[in-house]
Amino acid sequence: MAQTEVIPAAVEAVLAGDALRFAEIVRAFDGPVRRIVSRTLRDRHALEDVVQEIWLRVYRQLATLLDVRTTEAWIGRIARNCVIDHHRQRQRLPRFDVLLDAACEPARGGWVWDLVDSMPEAQRQLLNWCYRDGHSYEEIGRRLAVPSSTVRGRLYEARLALRRSIEHRRTR
Repeated sequence: MAQTEVIPAAVEAVLAGDALRFAEIVRAFDGPVRRIVSRTLRDRHALEDVVQEIWLRVYRQLATLLDVRTTEAWIGRIARNCVIDHHRQRQRLPRFDVLLDAACEPARGGWVWDLVDSMPEAQRQLLNWCYRDGHSYEEIGRRLAVPSSTVRGRLYEARLALRRSIEHRRTR
């Protein structure tokens, strides 16, 4: 792939308002981004969430890219920062996977699933399909007739909502 030709044109097009051209940037650098993230994240769901956050930040910050010849290094820095942010956030927030493990033992943590059951239908359904039933983003996407990236985004929002519920429960 001739990135020297494709990337500057794609960056210019996106900055000019052609958001569809952003896919070219993602295609060009998704492999390296995933390698950076997978060095420290083994959980595929967390990996997908972090990769999605990286691409959101790249899109939002694209206008700050000063030299398109350094696009790969610039995206790499954003990726490393997102990974660091993810680890910091995991230290501050209750670990969802630990809470789910506890939820599997009714005497200790069935309350987590009680909170899930009190959530709006769409979020409850996604969390159940993903964490109780173990379906992949692709499988859930096929069920809902949406792309797996949409599933990733919706699960991210559902987990945030659940975390807020857990924090609210802790402060009562």
